[in-house]
Amino acid sequence: MDLLTRRIAQDHPIRTRPGSQVEDLKNDFLPNRTRSTLWLLMGAVGFVLLIACVNVANLLWRRARCGARKVAVRASLGATRRQLFAQFLTESLALATVGGVAGMV
Repeated sequence: MDLLTRRIAQDHPIRTRPGSQVEDLKNDFLPNRTRSTLWLLMGAVGFVLLIACVNVANLLWRRARCGARKVAVRASLGATRRQLFAQFLTESLALATVGGVAGMV
């Protein structure tokens, strides 16, 4: 940086300041107080997301427990494991898609 500063000073002797200082780019945009507030906000958002994921997992688990009789009936009527798995996968993907769209909105 010293070499670069000397060359700039030679090319533009009136406009330049003597010396230079190197600083991280991240320090130029936000003051420390704002940065700590943003970290706190990101932690709160992560915690809310964790609560939402646990809620959805709990709902899916409860639905699977209550649907055991329905699965037993379908299996006794001749549904294969692949067909049962495809049904559960389709239900879960539909729920994830609706939740993702609602989250984006």
